[in-house]
Amino acid sequence: MTNELTPSFFKQVFLGADKDDDCKITLKQLGKVFGKLYGKDYDSGMHFSSLIGSIKIDFATFLEFHEKYKLRKLLEKLEAEEPDEETKLKIYKAMDIDGDGLISEFEFKQWAKKTLQVDSDVEDEEDVKELFEGNKEAIEGVFKKMDLDGDGQITYAEFDEVESDK
Repeated sequence: MTNELTPSFFKQVFLGADKDDDCKITLKQLGKVFGKLYGKDYDSGMHFSSLIGSIKIDFATFLEFHEKYKLRKLLEKLEAEEPDEETKLKIYKAMDIDGDGLISEFEFKQWAKKTLQVDSDVEDEEDVKELFEGNKEAIEGVFKKMDLDGDGQITYAEFDEVESDK
């Protein structure tokens, strides 16, 4: 195992410990991971306390991974044949960066960048830009398709109608 604490490493550890996929690691789940690591020699008092003292989590990295994980779960639901109303509303709100109830082309492109990054598991910003540029025409085409009235913004009604027609 590498000592390099990269986002990929945290991802593997997190997904390995989060057995119920609720995007949280309980102390019980963490204890099971430690038990597997240390085997029959596991002394929770000694090992857990010393480990907690040595953990230094970069919160920004953890938060970024958490957001990507939630996005991946939303995308999986969206790709289902018929996403429910609650899922569509969550996705719409996630796309609406400024919270004004409308999705501008800028907001749509930001969402597209995030989804491309999550779908491709790319972490480098330059790779994300390159991936976006390679898909720019398709992204703009999807935006125009969803902007049913052509006013440059997508309302929830437009989003819902396009998603329901899938």
